[in-house]
Amino acid sequence: MANPNDIIRDAILRYLYELHRKARGISSVGTGIRDLWSAMKKLGYKQADVNSNLDYLLQKGWAREVIHKRTFNTPRGTAQETETKTYKISDIGIDRLEGASAFHKVDTSSKIN
Repeated sequence: MANPNDIIRDAILRYLYELHRKARGISSVGTGIRDLWSAMKKLGYKQADVNSNLDYLLQKGWAREVIHKRTFNTPRGTAQETETKTYKISDIGIDRLEGASAFHKVDTSSKIN
């Protein structure tokens, strides 16, 4: 790997892949940013490095951000909305780690003249 960031990106992608592979339900496929920071810190990566490389993986489609919205009532009786973000590996990221699949969809738009 020529780019030193590729090592961090690979570590993030492999962590997200293991979560995906071991998930016991759809809601446990993703992880929050703090859990991701903690896991990457154990490997020796800084929070800023994780943030920038996760952003790169999101922009390139290797990972996805899932936003969960919920409403809760405050002690004063007002309803407040909040959202939590989780991150999970995308289909492109899974194909990258697993290799070719019989279910891989070929992009035919590039063949149109």
